[in-house]
Amino acid sequence: MFRIILPQCITRMLPPWMNLYALLITATPLASIVGVEEALARTQAAVQSEAQASFLIPMYATLLVMFFLYTYPISRISNALERRFRTV
Repeated sequence: MFRIILPQCITRMLPPWMNLYALLITATPLASIVGVEEALARTQAAVQSEAQASFLIPMYATLLVMFFLYTYPISRISNALERRFRTV
């Protein structure tokens, strides 16, 4: 089981699990702290409250960096797991 069935199951199920994880992060109300729509809405509200165009690029750049720092490690871990459990 550990040498034949489990590696095949992990190899086939890892990409759908990562897709499900990404959907849960972006779509559930429990994850509204890191949700895409919530963060964009808060960034827009902050930019509009200042009423200065000079805050637009730094605010969105900060948001971009935050999401990159959150999703890049997940992508790297997913790729490493796929390579590790790849069957030849």
